[in-house]
Amino acid sequence: MRKRSEDQPVMRLWCDCAPSQNARLHHMARYCMNKAIKEAVGWQIAAAPDQLKQNLKAPVKRHIKVTRFCGGKAKIMDSHDNLPSCAKPAIDALKLNGGSGVIVDDSPEWCCVEYHQEKSSDKDVQGKLKIEVWR
Repeated sequence: MRKRSEDQPVMRLWCDCAPSQNARLHHMARYCMNKAIKEAVGWQIAAAPDQLKQNLKAPVKRHIKVTRFCGGKAKIMDSHDNLPSCAKPAIDALKLNGGSGVIVDDSPEWCCVEYHQEKSSDKDVQGKLKIEVWR
């Protein structure tokens, strides 16, 4: 269970959801998709105010909530295997080495990640991930 000192997340990011690891893709196609997701998350963090970025650089354990929005005939993914693998590029973009430095590492010692899924009739959010970073 997430412990929150505030009612609102420190940062809210949006990005595309990577395809499931079960999807048959050429390794370079998957690499390009993952790279685009990491860059999108990185640009959103770079566009954040400087005060917020300084607060996020502190090496503390973070709580991250990842929500996947799907709609239409899209299936709900297995939240134990498939959803974490689809969110992995976005979580990697938050890491200190090779990422933005919002989290030190994605190990349980440095971050607690919760995965959720919601059906949505809004076409703008279908196939997207919402990443919320809590203190």
